[in-house]
Amino acid sequence: MYEFHGWIRLADSPSEIDEGQLDEKCERLKSFLSSISWSSGRVELLLTNGVYTLILHAVPNRRRSEAQDLVSIINKVISEFKGAYGVIYEYDELTNTEYGRGVFSVKVIKRGRCELALDPFLSPLAPAAQDL
Repeated sequence: MYEFHGWIRLADSPSEIDEGQLDEKCERLKSFLSSISWSSGRVELLLTNGVYTLILHAVPNRRRSEAQDLVSIINKVISEFKGAYGVIYEYDELTNTEYGRGVFSVKVIKRGRCELALDPFLSPLAPAAQDL
């Protein structure tokens, strides 16, 4: 099983002030996302109360193109939106991470970077969230 779930708040810069290009950048991102089609998940760009949020989630049976697309999306976001922040939880039962097997890793997006962290809430999946 492979899965990921997350959200990223999009912003031009780390300051609260829109630098004037956010709408244009979001339109370019929306165009980029239109080429992505997942049968086992979704990626959506939402505008709520003047705030752009990217929502991503997929649950394919195994690591497939969704994983590669996720990396491409994150790279696009961190290069275009220097004030973006959010988290993406990722689980792959067949892959050993630097934290071991059976754990969720967390991609933390902030200030134009993506850092990997161990999830402290659901890992290891058995017994934290599932019975053995």
